[in-house]
This record gives sequence, C-alpha cells and structure tokens, in this order.
Amino acid sequence: MTERFAYDDVPYDTEANAETHPSSMATLARLAGLEPAPPSSARVLEIGCGNGENLLAAATYLPRARFVGFDLAASAVAAGLEAARAAHLTNVSLRRADIRDVRASGVAGEARGCFDYVVAHGMYSWVPAKVREDLLAVMREALAPRGIGFLSLNALPGWELRRALRDLARDAARSLDDPALQVGEALHVIGELARAGKDAGGFFGALSAAAREYIEHVERGTPPGAPFPRYVFHDLLAEINEPFSVSELSEDLGRAGLRIVCETPLSPSRAGTSFVDLEDELARTGSPFLQVLVQRDDAPAPGPLDALAVRDLLLWADFTSVSPGTWRTSTGALVRPAGDEGLARATLHAPGFVAVRALADEDAGRTALGRQLFEGLCEGVLTLVTERPACTSESSDRPRVAPHVRARAASAAGSRAASAVLTNALHRSFRVPWSELVVVSVLDGAQTQDEIVVQLRGRSEGVAASLAGPLVAGASDRDVERFVATVIDRLRRHAFLVDAEGA
Repeated sequence: MTERFAYDDVPYDTEANAETHPSSMATLARLAGLEPAPPSSARVLEIGCGNGENLLAAATYLPRARFVGFDLAASAVAAGLEAARAAHLTNVSLRRADIRDVRASGVAGEARGCFDYVVAHGMYSWVPAKVREDLLAVMREALAPRGIGFLSLNALPGWELRRALRDLARDAARSLDDPALQVGEALHVIGELARAGKDAGGFFGALSAAAREYIEHVERGTPPGAPFPRYVFHDLLAEINEPFSVSELSEDLGRAGLRIVCETPLSPSRAGTSFVDLEDELARTGSPFLQVLVQRDDAPAPGPLDALAVRDLLLWADFTSVSPGTWRTSTGALVRPAGDEGLARATLHAPGFVAVRALADEDAGRTALGRQLFEGLCEGVLTLVTERPACTSESSDRPRVAPHVRARAASAAGSRAASAVLTNALHRSFRVPWSELVVVSVLDGAQTQDEIVVQLRGRSEGVAASLAGPLVAGASDRDVERFVATVIDRLRRHAFLVDAEGA
C-alpha cells in the first residue's frame, strides 16, 4: 500500500504501556488458571507498533526474548529502527506493513502460531470494520496454542459522553486544515464546556464532567515539548472512532476464533469472577476505555480469577519507610501492613523480589496474604510477576542501566530536553529531569561512581563532561558525589539497574 497515512503527517507520542508487557500478561493469565510462556524467552508481536517504543523498552530488559512489530506509518517505523540501532538491540524487528497484506501473506519471515504474546493497543476502535476483522484474524493466526493477546478499545456505555464530545470537537475543527489548529479549537470548545457546566446537574452536568476528565487526560498524556496534543488529533478528531460493548466485542472475537480471558488491569471486585461479569463492571464504573487479554478458542479455557494463585508468584517489594508502620512504593502509593506479618516481612526485602510463599509460614497466613496482595495488584499498588525480571536491587560500584534506557537518556540530554520518559524493568515509565538524564546516560557498567563524578565535574573527555558542565558549575566535589549517589540509589529502587549478565 502506498497511500499517505495520517500517522506519518502527525506522529503519535508513543510510550510503554505496562499492561502490554509479557510479564503483566503472564501474571494475569496465571491468576486465571492458564500456563503462559515465560516472558524472559517469549516471542512477542505488536500489531500497529508505531515507533516501536513499547517493544524496545521491553526488549532491552529481555535479551533472550524476541520482539516483532509492524505499522503502516513509515516515518514511525524508521524512527524505531534508528532507536534500536542506537541501543544496539538485536532482538527487535520492526517493519512497515499494512495489516491487510499481513493477513494475506503472514508476518514476513515468521511462522504462523509462533507468538506467545500478541499486542494490539490503540487500534481496534480507530479502524474500519474490515480492518478490525483483519486485526483479529492476524492475532488468531499469530498466537501460539497457549498464547495470550492484548486488545484495547473504547468501551460502552462509558464512551457515550465522549461520543458527544467528539461530535462537538469535529464540528468546531471542520473548517480548519492545520492539525495543530484543529486540536487547539477542539480543546477550546471542550474547555468551555468543562467550565460552563461545572455546577450543573443532569445530562449537561455529566457532559461537562466528561469534558473536564478528558482535558485532564490529555494534559497527563501530552509529553513536555510536544508541538501540540497530538493524541487529540488521532482520538476525538479521527475519521473513525467507534466504541463497543463487551457483548459486541465478544461476538467479534468469537467469529475470529478468540475469547476474552480477563480485563487488564483488574479491579478488586474481580476476585472469583470470570469475564462474563465484565459488562456489568463497565456499567458500574462508567469507564470509557477497556483493555482485555484474549486467547485462542481452542486453548484450555480460563477459570475464575483466583486470588490464592498469587501465592505462586514473586512480589516486587519496592517499599521505602515513610513512618513507623507505613511504606511508600516507587509508584507513590502508601502501604500500611500493620498487623500483617507477611507484608511486614516483605518490607525487609526492599527493594527486591521475594517469593510470596516465603512471606508466611502457614497455609492460613499464605491464604490471607494472597488475598491482600491480589487486592494490591488490582489497585495498582503492588507488582506481582511470574519470574524475576532482569534488574538488580544490589548496590554496585559500577552501576549499569539497560542500553535503550541509556540511549534515550543520552539523546534527551544531548538535545537539552527538560526531561524525558524512561521505562524500567517492570515496564513502568517515569519522567526524569535533565540533570538526572546526564547521569543515566553514562551508567554503562564500565565506570565506578568515582569515575562518573569526575566526568560530571568536567575533568574528562567525552560528551558527558560537556553536557554536565552547567549542571555542576560552582558545586563542590562532595555535592556532585551526593547527587550521583542519590540518582543511582533512586534508579536501583525503581528497578532500572541491571547486572552485567542481565539486559
């Protein structure tokens, strides 16, 4: 296909999505009674990968896994290939391809049914019905017998109010040709609605609340330095943007030979349930967006979500003491395990991974702890995995971050960006300021902390010294040493550091 693609004209700001990582999918599949492939050696396909950042961020920590992505936007794929080269990643393959051609001929060079995990994020609601059919067909044919797929879409009934916002936005931007002006006018109209109905009731009040929620959503998702909120151009102003109910999605999946395993992330009320209750859950929460895991319909069927299966997982204990009996995780959440011996034991491993079974001595204690950890997982407070990721919680005199993280930090620091998003071994993203990017960019495992300090003081050759000059002007050696030590310790606690044998 040779037609011009909208994502070539207006690039999409792609970042890693934690729920699409094979580790996250493996954890939920295990809770549903399935036996997913080990993430560390998995084969992963992303349909509509954009610039491949989601794949690159995962691949840099999983060197034995294999990642393949394709997208119709030639410019995005070219950017992803350049990023892969900069990070010397050899376990990622990106290519420009039209899904209609992929359905006809398969993923070039890849056997059918060979992928353990298949991701299609931000695509299903934004393409015509025939392309949705192609998408599901490609996912079905690509999935291995026990493979797990990820699919995201706009969901009903929660998206009904956003449909009204979309009509208003498209009408306001109809006479404009420039994408930035279109987005600006659309957000102006939505902003006026958000303010006008702030104290109103009924439908107008609900629509105004949806407008405020959307504005906040856009503000959170727009990277600093972006020319304009390009997400809006590809969302509200897109030619196609269709929401679906769970019933409609299930029917489409059934025709393609697929079925739902569960939603992701889970909500606490999901314990002991299966996906048949998902429609009621969406009606109750009013969420306009849905992410689900799917599988082939000839695979062993998932069972009810089992909170007790948590006992066979590993807990990332990233706790920092805030006050007696209270800890904060790297996501900013507070954990208060007062009176709970299991969680109190987990804090002793912080930061680091610990087997859940090791946190309680008796079955009764493991059962209570399992339920508590399941709730923490659903609330996004705790991280549970099936296998230990390639990161280290040990202090090292020669600290090292993964190649792609280092390359992104160096690129952003070199362009004098105020900050950049870096992704850790758990596929969680953090916005890192320029002064810390300078440090991250030189953490290649070849230098001691003392040698890094020398670079940052401008007493050695290379790019790092020239970048770091303004950072440390007027600072004492001791100030720089403390700064470097603080940054490295934060990276360790946020699962960014890897050992020499890791990523």
